[in-house]
Amino acid sequence: MENAKRNLLHIEVIRLIAAFFVIFNHLAGEGYTLFLAYPPSSFQHWLYLFFSMLCKINVPLFFMISGALLLKKQEEPFKKQLYRILRIVIVLAVFSLLEYIHELIFYGGSFQISYYFQKLIEDSWMIPYWFLYAYLGFLLTLPLLRRLANAMKEREFQYMILLVVLVGGLLPMVISLILGRDFSFSPYFTIAWVTSGIVCFPLLGHYLENVLDIRKITGFWLCIIWLISIGCLILTCVLTSRKSIETGFISETYVSSLVMVYSLAIYVSFRKLLTSHPLKGKPARFLQVLGSCTFGVYLMHGFLLSHPKLSLVHLITKNEPQLPLIAGFLRCFEIMIPLLFLTWLLKKIPGVRKLL
Repeated sequence: MENAKRNLLHIEVIRLIAAFFVIFNHLAGEGYTLFLAYPPSSFQHWLYLFFSMLCKINVPLFFMISGALLLKKQEEPFKKQLYRILRIVIVLAVFSLLEYIHELIFYGGSFQISYYFQKLIEDSWMIPYWFLYAYLGFLLTLPLLRRLANAMKEREFQYMILLVVLVGGLLPMVISLILGRDFSFSPYFTIAWVTSGIVCFPLLGHYLENVLDIRKITGFWLCIIWLISIGCLILTCVLTSRKSIETGFISETYVSSLVMVYSLAIYVSFRKLLTSHPLKGKPARFLQVLGSCTFGVYLMHGFLLSHPKLSLVHLITKNEPQLPLIAGFLRCFEIMIPLLFLTWLLKKIPGVRKLL
């Protein structure tokens, strides 16, 4: 059992990276939209924009992990599948209720149970919780997706990656760059069912974890993968900067178009690293504990973000940091570290442990 867990330490690292970039994405002017504060001719604009585009690996990595762990199983008892779905439903209901109470305490108003359920079902109580709704869709279609994953051959996985990257992202982006305006294929031509995040990223995770022979990924191929990834990031930055300048605010038209490429690079790199050089003993166990607490970080980071006055980073920098990107990263750690610890404590409670 210990060896099996050790072989999956790369998944715990990837969870931590994804959780960190979830927070960075929601920092707005301190992180994700920081580049807008600088002119396009400045170095800061492009450096900060690079990390803004890179942070979009967050949700794809979470879906890839789910695919890596869940799609390899041929069949499961209906009771186990139902448990997974009910767990997310309960988590969504409980933490949405906490957000509602939080709003009432700090912004006033009266509790209305009908309004709570209406917003829970028809909308979302907190923007980051959109992922829970999407994840429910993934779980509901899991038996079908599992059949597809186990029937696909390696070349078909590779074809899917090319299809999503080329048709779903690269071709429209290159044509947009050449034309100097937005471009999209005819709405009658669509591969949306493949490019959907609850389909392509779980399948990608399953492929990278359970089908791909990681021994074939040499240092040379890692370099190629990262060169392609950096090229895709640069293209995304160029088009996003141009579109954002036109609109006056950050445009998300292209931010996720090529995210599959650098999500793949992150996953393969850490799987290769921790397979070739596995951690042992206390470092491995510590990493497992940290990785197991990232769901709590995702669920609770919004509460801390809504109270910036509690931030030590803000107090030290006085909102005028000399290195704002470093301040943004420190803010992410400032939120992430105590929430990892809090989640670890909450997981000591038997009923709560099953939810987190």
